[in-house]
Amino acid sequence: MWDDLIRLLDTHERFLVTTHIHPDGDAIGTLVGMGCLLEELGKAALLVCHDPVPPIYQFLDPDGQIRHYEPECDDADIAACDAAIVLDVGALDRIGRVADALAKHAMPIACIDHHVTNDGFADVNVVVPDAASTASLVLDLTRAMGRTPSARVAEALYVGLATDTGWFRFHNATPQAFRDAADLVAFGASPIRVYESVYENRSAARMRLLGLALADLKTECDGRIAWVAVTNQMFADTGATEAELEGFVDNLRKVGGTEILILFRDRPEGGSRVSLRAKHDADVGSLAERFGGGGHRAAAGITLDTHLSSTIPTILAAARQLLDN
Repeated sequence: MWDDLIRLLDTHERFLVTTHIHPDGDAIGTLVGMGCLLEELGKAALLVCHDPVPPIYQFLDPDGQIRHYEPECDDADIAACDAAIVLDVGALDRIGRVADALAKHAMPIACIDHHVTNDGFADVNVVVPDAASTASLVLDLTRAMGRTPSARVAEALYVGLATDTGWFRFHNATPQAFRDAADLVAFGASPIRVYESVYENRSAARMRLLGLALADLKTECDGRIAWVAVTNQMFADTGATEAELEGFVDNLRKVGGTEILILFRDRPEGGSRVSLRAKHDADVGSLAERFGGGGHRAAAGITLDTHLSSTIPTILAAARQLLDN
């Protein structure tokens, strides 16, 4: 499974490493972990993301190596790369404006991913939908290379694994996920440091935003659907940033009897975004695909050009239909 990717790593020297828009813990964890691994192999790694690193994950990148993509600043360095590695992404357009840079500067692309919807866009694809996280796959890559991850790589990958499994609470918290976690701790990851940094390091502005959103919590279908909407006015009133919405929708899991959880939010540039979660058997990934989004069966997202006033009833109707089916 890993031979083609290892061959690409062996035969190239300067790598662009990127991940999806609105990066989560698995995206940032694998970005940092892969970047460090490449440097330990004696390679050059340019880490670039369409969006800034969310504040709760900045502890993984204390020196600010991950660049928030700006064409005028970054395109020359991207042009100097001779290969690209795209992480935790099922389709190339999910990397946002970085895809434009890749289109301008032809280079072989490798993809490491665990989305069942992956469309095989790369020249070298390692896609394992049964993997608990993309971080798990980067750990598998180190094993295939006969390497032991450094403590920094291990901690970054632990962030990806722990956050994508909801701190080992979600359906993807498989026996292999726990074995991977044990190995990463043995290699130097600190569960205490990770938990405190990710889950106990929220800003006061974020907590105020969460309070405003939960104050207007609504339910549908006798409580089987729970949803909240976050508006641009709420951001203005609290001083919170878009990046601080990471993990917001998972707070709705605490509502008993729910099966589908939805966070609607205004986009500063216009339109709206929808985050979907399923607690049991509902396939929110298929719902997201209907509207041009993607993700997993239990966690997915959609970006739409429509205002919340039309997005909310449209998505709620689709969610009700999903439960009926």
